[in-house]
Amino acid sequence: MTPRRVLFIDLAPTPAGSIVSLRYLVRGLDSGRYQPLVLLSQVNPAARQFREANIPVWTIPSHQGHGVSFGPGLDAVRRGRIGAWVRSHRRLARVWHTGGALGTWYRRIYPEAQRIRRVIRDAQPDLVHLNAELVINRAGALAAYREGIPTVCHVRGWETWNIWDRLLARTVRAFVCISQAVARRLVAQGAIDARVHVVYNGLDVQDVPTQPRPELYEILGIHPGRPTIGIFSRLVPWKGHTVFIEAAALVARELPEVQVLVVGAEEITAPGYVQTLREQANRLGIGENVHFLGHRDDVLDLYPLVDVLVHASIRDEPFGRVIIEGMAAARPVVATRGGGTVEIVREGETGYLVPQGDARATAAAILDLLQNPEKARQMGEAGRRDVATRFRADEAARRIMHIYDAVLA
Repeated sequence: MTPRRVLFIDLAPTPAGSIVSLRYLVRGLDSGRYQPLVLLSQVNPAARQFREANIPVWTIPSHQGHGVSFGPGLDAVRRGRIGAWVRSHRRLARVWHTGGALGTWYRRIYPEAQRIRRVIRDAQPDLVHLNAELVINRAGALAAYREGIPTVCHVRGWETWNIWDRLLARTVRAFVCISQAVARRLVAQGAIDARVHVVYNGLDVQDVPTQPRPELYEILGIHPGRPTIGIFSRLVPWKGHTVFIEAAALVARELPEVQVLVVGAEEITAPGYVQTLREQANRLGIGENVHFLGHRDDVLDLYPLVDVLVHASIRDEPFGRVIIEGMAAARPVVATRGGGTVEIVREGETGYLVPQGDARATAAAILDLLQNPEKARQMGEAGRRDVATRFRADEAARRIMHIYDAVLA
């Protein structure tokens, strides 16, 4: 039997968690049943990784992640007093947002859909798999619908649909949600319940070492034997880095030798954010303790360097891939409570859950683990076992192929 061709569309500008999850998914597909094809933004360096895995890759220019612009004049009105006044009046705001949505479709979504349609005609897929939520994949959904290709949408974030999204959602045959929390929010937006499926992000624990590579200490300028905590995420404000650094300063009062790793690239949507964090660390007196490591292709090798992994998001996290990566490295986790994190972390068994934005609670949980290494070790080992049973990449791929079978039937 000739394998069915699946075109995965991800037009994010950087290789974030959705790309990592996609690499695991395409690796886990049964090659006798499904052949993966990938469409990426032309600025995303992840294209090389897929090509090295002998997966056909197309790239196109995309505005995803750059926001929406209607021209300098209208943009100034939107951000000024007139825009604020209109948005403060409910009926006017409804007209305002409807007009803005139509402008977005005309200026960005429709032209991008045309580019995607050309790729679809070239790739000849049997199925299109949108690798992120509908609101940032409108162009992909529209293109697939216009070309008559069934669509699956992988919802990795919180959806807020407008009337046009509700119409577009009817063209999607199945929604794959990365947590129960995401699924509930999607159904509340108007998704058809029978089309919503929950499949947790997968991971192969064998890909994540539990012991650090000795040479990394010298390369990164950190010291073995000193207590080390770390946050791994994109550098955007809602990930809670300022809360993390405030918590780290509180930890440093008790453990002045603590080392603090901040791993992740600065996003184009938050220019200057890393400088803000550096200034905060200096102001709190821990500038010498904090190491900003930027984007790292060897990120899985960095988890074993930390004694505690901290997840500090100040709003609900759809899932939290870094949490299962840290757990796979046998490290205890301190994560904020909300969204998908409560489905991952077993309170008191694999880590601690703390209130969002609460630096003191975060610091207290970190100190408890740093000052009780045997407890931390037991939590870390329980976390690795949990990932090996509940978040297996091969099981995630198997369940998604079952969804493909049902859609294509």
